Amino acid sequence: EILRGSQIVSDVVLPKDVVSNLVEVTNALRKTGLGIIAVLVMVSTFVMAIIIGFKISQKREEIEIMRLLSATNWYIRWPFVYEGIFYGVIGTFLGWLIASAGLLYASSYLESFLKGIPLSGTCLEKFVSRTGIEPALLFKGNKPLKLARLPVSPPRRI
Repeated sequence: EILRGSQIVSDVVLPKDVVSNLVEVTNALRKTGLGIIAVLVMVSTFVMAIIIGFKISQKREEIEIMRLLSATNWYIRWPFVYEGIFYGVIGTFLGWLIASAGLLYASSYLESFLKGIPLSGTCLEKFVSRTGIEPALLFKGNKPLKLARLPVSPPRRI
């Protein structure tokens, strides 16, 4: 109503049916998503506990030898921590890749459902543009960009 009274705006188009459908779908997805997230958190917690227990039981003899050689607790724990970080990073990347592929696949269906409401860039496009690995940044026109080098002082003789 505020925009219709403005002299700058000539026409206001508000597709109420699309907005109401979108609100209903969004609410249903939110509730379903929260339920799925809760189940997945519980399952992943149980899986991690089982795997950690299994790995520790496999390396029990090595851990006993390390304790006899007076290794600290953290010296024994760090390999497990690094392995967990590695698996977490790989799992996160694979999950992001699958979600991006799903969004790329579903974008045509979403555009037809949203009836003219443009979708912003996909996750992949945002990731590439935010990390600076965009190919357009490497070449400007036909000339490759010169990469800046930090000044390096010559080594000192002592």
